Amino acid sequence: QILELENLKIAEIISNFQTVPLPLLLGLGLLIVGFGFKAALAPFQVWTPDVYEGAPIPITAHLAVGSKVAAFVAFARILYQLAPDLSLYWQSILWISAVLTMMIGNIAALTQTNIKRMLAYSSIAHAGYLLVGLISHSQLGIQSLLFYLVTYALMTLGTLAIIQVLGRQNESNVDIQDYTGLSHRQPFLSATLSIFLISLAGIPITGGFVGKLFLFSAAIESQLYGLVVIALIASAIGLYYYLRIIVLMYMKTTKNLEIPIDIPVPVRFVITVMVAGTLYLGILPNTLLQLAWKAVSF
Repeated sequence: QILELENLKIAEIISNFQTVPLPLLLGLGLLIVGFGFKAALAPFQVWTPDVYEGAPIPITAHLAVGSKVAAFVAFARILYQLAPDLSLYWQSILWISAVLTMMIGNIAALTQTNIKRMLAYSSIAHAGYLLVGLISHSQLGIQSLLFYLVTYALMTLGTLAIIQVLGRQNESNVDIQDYTGLSHRQPFLSATLSIFLISLAGIPITGGFVGKLFLFSAAIESQLYGLVVIALIASAIGLYYYLRIIVLMYMKTTKNLEIPIDIPVPVRFVITVMVAGTLYLGILPNTLLQLAWKAVSF
């Protein structure tokens, strides 16, 4: 409650300025740069692929989910509560960043052969989609942002968990070609990975589809038509590299004989829960949407 009062005081001081002071704009710019690095927004995303590829998968999961979710929640709270009167400035900057983030992430992911590196660029692209909700500067926009953060966490953590299982302790099998014919060798892992990839691509009956639908609806409500068109094009590009892995798993065969992987029961349970959550949010999203709506306060 004390923090809320402080935020209101700062917002009131900013609103009382007849002309925006240069130091305030510089401070806003530095905030955007700081959160841009944290959330891997363009043009501050260059560290992401190398770190995701080189780090152990648990660290990659923390950076891809924990760090990104925390950054977006804090960023949204600062922009919406402290600097709503500066929206003309930060919306313009973030509009450009969103376009670059979505396009760079999806286009660069097309040529990747390492699945961890591909997911790094996928994470960048999804940060761009999240920016669409933030830029909308509306209650629907922030509600959609919160919903998509939960969905993104489920499908990304689920995908990384499967990569960890397939890679074993030495984290091998990270080349996309290693997933060729996986459905014949590991039907459970291939089926669950396919659901996560379909959700990441934003295909219906998954949480990823509903999340994008609400994010883009918020942008349309705020008359950001150009941004929505670009986001749709970027999403269409993303379909290729997600579906490519599914095609390899189900429509290609390999002669490599692999030692069967024994999936521990707790790991199988966690992956199943994440799949169930991803499908549940795609079919019955109202519960989480209502919670997100209650969490939104201006």
